[in-house]
Amino acid sequence: MRKTKFIPIVVLLILVVAGVALATSQYNMRESVVSGGGGEHSSAGYRLTDVVGEAAVGNSTSSNFILRSGFLPMSAPTPTPTPTPTPTPIPAGSTPVSGITTDVNCDILSGVSITLDSIGPVLSDQNGQYEIMATATGNYTITAHQDGFRDRTQTVNVAGLGQEFAVTCNFQGQNGLIPNAPNIWYALDSVNHWLYPPSPECAVDIWCALDVINAWLYPVQ
Repeated sequence: MRKTKFIPIVVLLILVVAGVALATSQYNMRESVVSGGGGEHSSAGYRLTDVVGEAAVGNSTSSNFILRSGFLPMSAPTPTPTPTPTPTPIPAGSTPVSGITTDVNCDILSGVSITLDSIGPVLSDQNGQYEIMATATGNYTITAHQDGFRDRTQTVNVAGLGQEFAVTCNFQGQNGLIPNAPNIWYALDSVNHWLYPPSPECAVDIWCALDVINAWLYPVQ
């Protein structure tokens, strides 16, 4: 144990005599000053520690090392600022219609094609989120399409143009997409969503549950 303790001192003395520039994460020793001598002494404002992660500050020496003249603080690296994301501007004279796409049992569906009358299509992202722009006021028929599922439609009203008139239209739960050929277990899950809805957004009524049962009994291939 005693021999191990003094190994760092021996290494340090060898490097100093050799005129090698020493460095820590916060300090470096200039080679020219080390080779020029000047004597060993502690700094009034700093100390060099031999413990990993311990800050080299204060006005005393560590248990194993003291500062030599020429030990100077290194400037800390300048952190790279995190860029602020730029929000996507809303085109002038348009209103966003946005929402989420899931199946009738409330599982997220990505890549669902959304059209707003003749506008679009746009695809929902990996989180089932979509946004499409209405360019005029009035009623629109919004359609959600995904291969392997029955199309779902809803009617939305755009009361004005601009972000302040944004409309939310979710294809979720009661309005979620129904598979063309679900199995019996999927149909039973839908019945459970009717009897014991896991959340208000995922609730379905009896007619929606019956639609899923019909899709199981009479699948569309």
